[in-house]
Amino acid sequence: MRFISSLSRVFSRWSAKWIPSSLAIALLLTIVVYALGIAVAGRSFYECFTYWLEGFSVLLEFGMQMTLILMTGFMVASAPPVSRLLNYLAGLPRTPRQTLVMMSVVSLLAHWIHWGVGSIVGVIMVRFLIERQRDVDYRVLVAVGYFGMSASWHVGISGSAPLLVATPGNLFESEIGILPLSQTVLTTPSILLVIFVGVILTLLAPLLQSGSAEGEGRITEEGISKLVALTTQKEVPALERKFNFSHWVDHQRIFSLGIGLTALLCLGIYLASNGFAITLNTVNFGFFFLALVLHRSLSAFFAAAQDGVKLVHGIIIQFPLYAGIFGIIQGSGLTMIIGNAFVAVATPASFPLIIYYYSCLMNYLVPSGGGQFILQASYMISAAERLGVPFRELLVPYAWGDMTTNFLQPFWCLPLLTAAQLDFKDIMGYLMIPFLTTLTIVSVAIYFFL
Repeated sequence: MRFISSLSRVFSRWSAKWIPSSLAIALLLTIVVYALGIAVAGRSFYECFTYWLEGFSVLLEFGMQMTLILMTGFMVASAPPVSRLLNYLAGLPRTPRQTLVMMSVVSLLAHWIHWGVGSIVGVIMVRFLIERQRDVDYRVLVAVGYFGMSASWHVGISGSAPLLVATPGNLFESEIGILPLSQTVLTTPSILLVIFVGVILTLLAPLLQSGSAEGEGRITEEGISKLVALTTQKEVPALERKFNFSHWVDHQRIFSLGIGLTALLCLGIYLASNGFAITLNTVNFGFFFLALVLHRSLSAFFAAAQDGVKLVHGIIIQFPLYAGIFGIIQGSGLTMIIGNAFVAVATPASFPLIIYYYSCLMNYLVPSGGGQFILQASYMISAAERLGVPFRELLVPYAWGDMTTNFLQPFWCLPLLTAAQLDFKDIMGYLMIPFLTTLTIVSVAIYFFL
């Protein structure tokens, strides 16, 4: 146990020195792909620029869908009923080790249900747990709160790539058709794998800390005060006694509740009549109006939206860069070149495992499950057709690859780190052993069982 915590600190010091920002990684990847377009695909500097320019806006619709997933997830997770539930759960652990187990379970489950909810639930849960259990190492607690983004979200019901190919009109429908979640991440082997990995990580979580927190691992009273301030919902003005229609609409519970429940009822009827086909649009619609139901009024709903918008700047700024990279890969012919490279080294049996490892690498360079899939899908489809591998069999390996290196990638940890007032270097060392564990388990599962 001491060995694990000591090794975690070694990795933490290494990451502090060598890990750049997520925006820097996106820009560096742009330069690399631009150079590949010139050196490998034989295109001119200006030609690559035109591909980059033409691709820059291709992900506007998808970027908005991802923005809404994070925002609506925040609005649901920050609603009073959810906060009360998390506060109750936070009161159950009695020791630092039990606290880390609870954090792991909540993070993994919440991210599987909805990665936007999971991201914010992690923030709120850290606040409630640390208020009650001061002996837990704060850095380890925050690291464990990131487990869900690294080991459950992309094989859950809000995973970007599975939902994209399940959505009519997506970029790749003409090549692969529509693939519902029941054929990808909601198959029995996929569900069993996420449960098994989740159990192992939950057992590992308390081993990352040895003894009581001390020094840098103990949060200060000032730190707790700031964390409480960041995770406390804003107060909204009370309903005036004298009737005022505009004020009544904004603050009356029955108005927002009635609209929200009606929309959810209609959505349920729509899903039932369409075979419960879950898409990006139905997920966003459902969580939008669920947030409306859970908040006390339109005014409270809007206040939550104002807080949530602060978390989506990364998607808004970086998705155009990923779209530009996609434009270069598509326009320059790198798609076919990379697809040929896959075919040269892969067999039908090994191709899913190669996709897993390749996705692990690409995720570190492109920390966006949806953006990364846009970049990879074209040559994955090309290689899969020539190898005779059904594309649906590659979605789970891709999704796990996209998640696994999140243990080492700061981008989706930014909301949690911002609230916790930590840098990624403070927690990365504690994520290295969970990363290696997950990598090993998933590699075996993909090659032998999926």
